[in-house]
Amino acid sequence: TGSAVTGNGQCRCGVCKCQSNYTGDACECSLDISGCLRENAVCSGHGRCVCNRCHCAAGWLGTHCSHCAECRTPCEQHRDCAECKAFGTGPLRENCSVSCNQTTRVLSAPALDEKWCKMTAEDGSLLIYLVEKDQSGATTLTVNSQDGEQGESRRNRAERMAVEVTCVMV
Repeated sequence: TGSAVTGNGQCRCGVCKCQSNYTGDACECSLDISGCLRENAVCSGHGRCVCNRCHCAAGWLGTHCSHCAECRTPCEQHRDCAECKAFGTGPLRENCSVSCNQTTRVLSAPALDEKWCKMTAEDGSLLIYLVEKDQSGATTLTVNSQDGEQGESRRNRAERMAVEVTCVMV
């Protein structure tokens, strides 16, 4: 009689016959891909499924290859536009209207929660804003000017109000 191989097949005389959903020298590799699926994509489209585990392409991390090692977070991507559109400051202040082609309107300052980005502005003050995308692909940045921030001119310009910045990302 043959011996069981990892419980997924039988070995006889050094040759293993695996169950239908397993492969490998000792039937150790599952051909199932359910462990690699995320939102109906194998390894988030950034890797390949081997033995029911994702092997990520260069630059991608995580169990489902969904984290880009070099990519900026939405907070990082929109910080400079949030700063120049709301306060006229930051690295894009000289060409803000060209670099950040958004519509701006002033709103009452909303309540803050953990979804809000909290980053340091170019002048060292705290920049707090929310990044939201709708189904059409439009991105909305709601920038909040909080009490106690540095820079009297920033407080005056923001008038302790939030500025909503909407753009369509192409």
